[in-house]
Amino acid sequence: MNRRVVREKCRLDAVRERDGKLNRTIGEGAVLNILQWVQPGQARFTVEGEGAEIWVTEEVAVESATVP
Repeated sequence: MNRRVVREKCRLDAVRERDGKLNRTIGEGAVLNILQWVQPGQARFTVEGEGAEIWVTEEVAVESATVP
C-alpha cells in the first residue's frame, strides 16, 4: 500500500466510493493509504485513522496535493 501525506496549505476534495453521494475535503497533514488503481486517472484511498471508508478523486489531484 502506498502512503501519501496531504501537503501544508493544500486540500483534497473527494467523493465516497460506495455511493458517490458524500463529498468531503481532506485537509493538510492527513495520511492517505492509496489503494490499487481501478480506472485510469482515478485515485482510490482511505484516510488513516478513519476506518475503511474508500474515497475517490482524480489521480492528478492526489499527486499535486500530497507528498510521499
